[in-house]
Amino acid sequence: MKTPHAAFLPVLLAVALLTGCVSARTTRIQENAGLYASLDPLSKKLINDGLINLGFTSEAVYMSLGRPNHIATTETPEGSMETWTYRNYLYGKTRGITVPPPGSTTMRQTRTSSTPSSANAGISPSGAIPAAPMATEISDAPLATLLLDLRDGRVVAARLEF
Repeated sequence: MKTPHAAFLPVLLAVALLTGCVSARTTRIQENAGLYASLDPLSKKLINDGLINLGFTSEAVYMSLGRPNHIATTETPEGSMETWTYRNYLYGKTRGITVPPPGSTTMRQTRTSSTPSSANAGISPSGAIPAAPMATEISDAPLATLLLDLRDGRVVAARLEF
């Protein structure tokens, strides 16, 4: 007896939902689990936070930031150097960025009158709305291009271009 393809649909949906809950960084770390396990606690924390450090290997940079937008190789008197380019890199202080969990709702606060005399002044009459990332305070956090110079597979320099 043949099993209809529709019977596999719930299984495929469950797999898609479970894998969709894992961040891209977490997936990259899982791909390199052996290397990640061998790292010191500071390097693990930096990778988990999406940061890099001088001396990081190309694999550690990949786990932290993902694939670069562009890789250029140049020859120098010291040997071959790779420059990894990450465009639209958000840097600076990012305190106050709130990303609510999927499916949650929040109340949108809007001014309904110039004087908050009623009990519901300041709350939108529409009530709950789907939650979205909100930036309550982002100071000094523009986008730039991050350039990482790697020699012998290790980060030797990092710079931002505006």
